[in-house]
Amino acid sequence: MFDSNRPIRIFHIDDNQEFLAVARPLLEGADERFTVTTETTPEAGLDRLATDEFDCVVSDYEMPDMTGLEVLQAVRADYPELPFVLFTGKGSEAVASRAISMGVTDYIQKGPENEQYSLLANRISNAVASYRARQQVTWQRTVLENMREGVYVLDGEYRLRFVNFRVSSYEPAAGEQWVGNRVSHLSETGVLSDDEVERIRNGVDRVLAEEAEDVRLRIRPVVPEPDRTLELRLTRIERSPGDSFALGTTRDITDRETQQAELRSVRAQYETLVDHLPGIGVFLFDEDLGYTLAGGGELSEVGLSAGDFTDQTPFDLFPEDIASELAEHYRAALDGAEHTFEQRFQGKHYRIKTLPVRDDDGQIITGLAVSQDVTEQKRTEQELQRQNEQLEAFAQVVSHDLRNPLTVAAGRLELVRREEDTEHFDAIERALTRCENLIEDLLMLAKSGEQLGELEPVDLATATRRCWRTVDAGAAQLVVESDLQFRADPSRFQQLLGNLLRNAVEHGFTSPRSQAPEDADVTIRVGALDDGFYVEDDGPGFDGADTESLFEMGYSTADGGTGYGLAIVDRVVDAHGWTVTPTESAAGGARLEIRGVAATEERPD
Repeated sequence: MFDSNRPIRIFHIDDNQEFLAVARPLLEGADERFTVTTETTPEAGLDRLATDEFDCVVSDYEMPDMTGLEVLQAVRADYPELPFVLFTGKGSEAVASRAISMGVTDYIQKGPENEQYSLLANRISNAVASYRARQQVTWQRTVLENMREGVYVLDGEYRLRFVNFRVSSYEPAAGEQWVGNRVSHLSETGVLSDDEVERIRNGVDRVLAEEAEDVRLRIRPVVPEPDRTLELRLTRIERSPGDSFALGTTRDITDRETQQAELRSVRAQYETLVDHLPGIGVFLFDEDLGYTLAGGGELSEVGLSAGDFTDQTPFDLFPEDIASELAEHYRAALDGAEHTFEQRFQGKHYRIKTLPVRDDDGQIITGLAVSQDVTEQKRTEQELQRQNEQLEAFAQVVSHDLRNPLTVAAGRLELVRREEDTEHFDAIERALTRCENLIEDLLMLAKSGEQLGELEPVDLATATRRCWRTVDAGAAQLVVESDLQFRADPSRFQQLLGNLLRNAVEHGFTSPRSQAPEDADVTIRVGALDDGFYVEDDGPGFDGADTESLFEMGYSTADGGTGYGLAIVDRVVDAHGWTVTPTESAAGGARLEIRGVAATEERPD
C-alpha cells in the first residue's frame, strides 16, 4: 500500500511569470500536500524534469518556443506514466482531442474564478493517486516475479488465478499456460503425479473452509528434476468479504532436507560419543545459535540436562557475559574458524573448543562445541605458581643473604694472606669456594624447577661449543660429533648442557675439581643418537658410584662436589619430556644418554 499523505511535487510550466506567481499559492493552499515548482520556458523545464523528481506536470498550451502538446510529447517519450495536465486559456476542442490522443492525463481551461484552481487541485490529486497505485501494483508484481519462491493463487474450484515467473522453471511458459487452468492441468502436463494434485486439492479445501490456518505439503515434481523436493504452503486470503482464495508459495527444500539428514547422522554419532565421555560436554548448534544436541556428564555437574538446551540459545541459558562470548565463538565456527578459550561458570573453570562440522563436500552443516572441566588443573597450576614464587624467594635469599657475607669473608681472607700465608688459609679458601659452588648450584637447581619457556630450534653442536666457553675446562678437550637440531627451551637447555660438561670435566680427572692439574688429559665427546644425544668422557667412569643415586640432590663422588649438578640435569630433562640414562663410554669412561628428543630440520635464528 502507498501512503496517501505523502507530499505531492508539482512542476508548473507557463511563460507568464505573473500567472505562475498567482497560481502557486492558490494550488498550495488548496492541498497541504502540494509543493509547486515553476518554470517559464519549456526547454528549461524539460532539463529540470530530467534532474528532479515530480509527481505531476502542469503546462500551458500556447508558449513562444514550444506548445503544450510538444511539451507533452517530450515528457511522454521519457515518462509515459507521469501525470500531465494541460492548463490553458487558449485551447479548443481540437487541441483537447489531440492532447487526449497523445496521452494527456487531464485538460482544464483557465478561468478567472478561484474554483478553477480547486478543480485543478482535485484533478491533480486524483491523477497522482491513480499514478501511485499503478506504480504500487507494478512494484508488487516485480517483487512477485523476482521472488525465489513460486507464488500461486487458487480459487475454490482449484483454478489457478495467478502464478509468478518463478513457476516457469517447472514448465515452459507456465505463467501463461497455467493461469485459468485447474490444478489438474499439472498432472495432465506431467508436472505432478495424480496423488500430488489430489493432496493440493485437499489442502485448498482445508484452508478455504478455515479448518487450518495454513497447510504445508511436501511436493516432488516429476519435471524438470524428479529428485527435487518442494514445500508448498497454503493460506487463506480474502479479496472481499465472501470472496476467498488460497495463496500458495513453494520453495525448494531439497538441500535443506539433505542437510537435515546429514545433521541427524552427525547427531547420532555425537550422541553415541557423549555417552562414553562422562567428563565432557558436547554441543551442536545451528546458524541461529540454537542448540540441536547437548550431552555429556558435565551437564549434570552444573544442574542442567540435555532437555534444557532444546530450542535454546546461549542467551537463554547463561549470564550475558558468558553468552556473548559463546555467541562470538559459535559464529566464528559457523564461518569456518576453530577457537579454544576458557570460561568460569558456577565457580568452575571450563576449557571450550569450538569448530565447524562439514559434510563430505566440505560444506559447513553445523557447529560443534566441546567443553571440559579443568578446575583441578587450574588449581594445580595455581599451586605450582605459588611454589615457584616461594622457590624464587628462596633463591633470592640464597643469592643475597648468603653470597654477600661469603664475598666479605673471601676478601678478608685475601687481606690476611698478604701478611701471613699458612696451610689453614688454603683450607679456608677451599671451604669458601665450596660454599660459592654450592650457592651457584642451588640457584640453578631452583631455576630448573620452573616451567619451561617457549620451545625454539636448537643446534646441538652450536649450543655445546657456546656452553664449553663458560666451563673451567683446564686441559680437557671437547669433540662434537653431531648435526642434530631439535626444539627446546634455550635457557634451560644451557643449564642442562653446562652441568653435563662440568660433570664430565670434574669426574673425568682423577683429582677433585679444585685441585685438577692443568696438564690432566681427558677428552669429552658430544654426539647424536637415533632419538637424542650423549655426553661422554674417557675418564674413570662411574667407578664406585651408585648409578641409581646419581640424580639425587646432594649425591656426589667428587671431593668438593655439591651433588646438585646431575639433579639439575634430571629436572630439565624431565621438564622436556626426555629421559637420561647413565652408562659406560667405549673408552671406559662415563656416558650420559638423553633420549626421547625429536629431531627437526628447523635451524635456530
